[in-house]
Amino acid sequence: MNIKRLRTLLTKGSLPGLLLVLCYVTVRSYWKRQRSLCVVLLCISILAISLFISRLLHQSHDKSKKSSHIISTKARSTAPAKYSPELEKALLNAEKQLAENPDAPPIVGQRYAVHYELDEIKDKFSDIISKYGDIDRAYIGLGQCELQLGEYELSAAAWKRAESLSSHNSTAYQGLNEVLHLIKVKDALTRQLPRGQVVTNLRLFQPSSAKRYWAVIHGVIDHSYEEWNHVNDMRLTLFSDLPECRQVGESFALKDSRFGDLPFHDIDIYSLDITADGVPDVVIQEVSPGGDWTPSQMEGFAWRNGHLEKILQVLSSEMLSLEDINHDGTYQVRNNYEIGESMCHAEQPRWSDVYAYKNGQFVLANKNYPKAFDRWPGELRETLKKYPDDQNIKSILCLAYSLLGRKQDAAPLRKEAAAYFQHKLISTEDANIGVSAYKRCLKSYLSDIQR
Repeated sequence: MNIKRLRTLLTKGSLPGLLLVLCYVTVRSYWKRQRSLCVVLLCISILAISLFISRLLHQSHDKSKKSSHIISTKARSTAPAKYSPELEKALLNAEKQLAENPDAPPIVGQRYAVHYELDEIKDKFSDIISKYGDIDRAYIGLGQCELQLGEYELSAAAWKRAESLSSHNSTAYQGLNEVLHLIKVKDALTRQLPRGQVVTNLRLFQPSSAKRYWAVIHGVIDHSYEEWNHVNDMRLTLFSDLPECRQVGESFALKDSRFGDLPFHDIDIYSLDITADGVPDVVIQEVSPGGDWTPSQMEGFAWRNGHLEKILQVLSSEMLSLEDINHDGTYQVRNNYEIGESMCHAEQPRWSDVYAYKNGQFVLANKNYPKAFDRWPGELRETLKKYPDDQNIKSILCLAYSLLGRKQDAAPLRKEAAAYFQHKLISTEDANIGVSAYKRCLKSYLSDIQR
């Protein structure tokens, strides 16, 4: 064998190939009884095997070194960046406020998002970026705000920027994937709507582990309003999941009868079990524009026989909330409206009724939840010290005593309260759902004070 070629194979060539050659030559020399040559070849084979093992160990060490370098580089890239005290304070303040406004239904005692606060938080993250430049944490916060506000395209842009600034940030990666999926769903659903309709809100709805639907709020946007986009003909429709996106059941019109065609200022959609049957329901909170009040409406839809059915519609002068008043695992709906006829709007107490699920619908159920009215006698007596002749306040005080079972306290007020509620019931004309709901309340009040 050429010595020069052998040296080349040993130092630069393929050791497995060399071993094959040596094995072949050794066996051949053995059969030809060239024993001295055979011994030499065996020695060379042992040397080659040693070199082969050494090279394997060396390559393994290099890979380990390279891997540890990659890991350490990743650790350095995901380690918290050091910011100035001023920037860190601004970020922590905005992040804390965002954490206090999670994407959650409005349940008393739990944190949930309010639109105007999300707008404020969004502005804080935007101001940080304007003042300090590209900060990944600021873009992450901005992306989350836009996501909760339903601005999916703006959210995606913020998440993409956050990921580009910190490529190994799992929060940015997950946020971007989530919003890109929502955009895909939104685009697919929009193609199923009548021409000119747009998706404004959507929420995943799973009545069982095997069934996935999308609860979609949609309508026609009117850009003529300066402060916000007016959405006409707003509706709730349930669609099957991708790829079919087929409409399931009827489409429900969403409208606050108190304001005609006036648009909602904010609208949110949630999926949670409010009927205590183990199956999630669809709950919608609608807020109309108001000056010194927040006219709102809550609507609820239950999954029955393979489609949605309406089970809840409650009006309010402030945002409504869900509450487990008796701590028994069931939710009631609390609304708010002004009472009192002698004072200005700012001084009017905000009375709250209780609606509970019964026989397939949410109905007024004050008498079943006396705990909800514990504070009212004291507050109403204080109001009467300043406005002693306000018959509305006197009548509601009689109602509060009656709901709490304080018959002796209610008795002196009962006759005038009954006359007041009866007069309101007769003099109020049925003009819309809002008036009809008010008259149902008056009938319930009359029944409660006469128990």
